[in-house]
Amino acid sequence: LNGQNNIISNVIQNAISLSEWIWEGAFLLYPSETPEQKAAIVQMLMEKTELIKDGAIRGLYIQYIKQKQRELLYNFKRKKASFQKTHEFIKPVVPIKEKIEKILLVTIINHPYIIDKVIENFTKLEFHAPIMKRLSEQVKEIYEMYYVSGNNEKGHEEIKKLETDISDMVKDVEIHAKFAGKNITSEEEILNGWNNFFEKYLSDPIIVEDLHNASVSLQSSFSERNWQRLKALKNNSLLISKGRRKQ
Repeated sequence: LNGQNNIISNVIQNAISLSEWIWEGAFLLYPSETPEQKAAIVQMLMEKTELIKDGAIRGLYIQYIKQKQRELLYNFKRKKASFQKTHEFIKPVVPIKEKIEKILLVTIINHPYIIDKVIENFTKLEFHAPIMKRLSEQVKEIYEMYYVSGNNEKGHEEIKKLETDISDMVKDVEIHAKFAGKNITSEEEILNGWNNFFEKYLSDPIIVEDLHNASVSLQSSFSERNWQRLKALKNNSLLISKGRRKQ
């Protein structure tokens, strides 16, 4: 009886060892960089395991695969938490359309006297970042409250009060658009700059470039943030395409 127990014990030990060998081999043979690829390998191993006729052996393999799957999930969550902690102070890459939204808004706050000439196009901007959305709504409210009634000077004063909210953005904006800076006094230069960037905002190449950059970021460093960013840009591109077809 003891001899039979030893044989069974050896079989179990060998089965687990073989399970580990199959598991490690699968992750070496097949792509396993992303969560989707890992899930596909686990699914394949489970399907293969279901074909084992011996119920006891099949159960051992299934138990082992589920254990390794839990370890994968745990490691992924731990790496994700570690990545977020390490990168929480790193400035994220901003899509080009968001940069242009920032430039156009900062220009109006620094030079409110151009608002009458650009308000129609300004209302077409979507403003994705929360702070930009809030500031744009404030600008629109000020326009309705003062400019529509002809009290432009008071409107200028109210918009200029928003300068404190954009103080951290000004240097970054001026690198890409000098016309947005306070020191520029030529209304023609400011308007030309604003209109040129608005045309870029509406152009397809901007959308394509954002999609390309997001795809490259995802491939070079997979993370939930990069994945969500790519999905959002694809959805945005799809909505724009549908809107043009309706027109």
